[in-house]
Amino acid sequence: MSFEGVLSSLASGSMAGTFFQPRFYSSSSSSAQPITEQRFDLLTVLAEAQKNDIDLLPVTWQATQKAELKGGTSQINQKLINIHTSFAFKCLKAAEKKDKPENSLLQMIVKEISAFGNYRIHDHPNVAQLLGLCWDIGVDNRVWPALIFEKSPLGDLRIFAGLPIGKCLVASQRLKLCMDIGTAVMDLHSIGE
Repeated sequence: MSFEGVLSSLASGSMAGTFFQPRFYSSSSSSAQPITEQRFDLLTVLAEAQKNDIDLLPVTWQATQKAELKGGTSQINQKLINIHTSFAFKCLKAAEKKDKPENSLLQMIVKEISAFGNYRIHDHPNVAQLLGLCWDIGVDNRVWPALIFEKSPLGDLRIFAGLPIGKCLVASQRLKLCMDIGTAVMDLHSIGE
């Protein structure tokens, strides 16, 4: 049947029950196709960034500098833009890039972009904002996404606690700080529910 014939049949309703119908398979059906795992690549990361209005920024961190902080899968690096502005770059650790499948690492980054792009987190007063995305080029010349966050002028909590302003907090101020941190963590974890 020609394309015009298909269009005419659709318009007349003679193919109404057979052509553009969704196909549903039960898990017990012998003809059911296995559900394939979603593939994550750099385009998936860029699509999630675009969906959440996260900009692609033309900056990079100094790879020669020692990482500021290290977590389970990532490390935080910084770059001073000017006297008033500094960025924190969240990059995957070299060991993670080497040991874990690329798909699972990129899936983790997509989930983080999705969480920080969520309206409940994006303007949260107690969560550093995700400002953008840039590229981390490894020693093997592989390209990985790096997340760019605003950096607190007072540093992380450990540094803040050692500063004079952090040391002279009274008990009620320390309690409020703990409550703010707890609320931020709770709100971040609620995104996945």
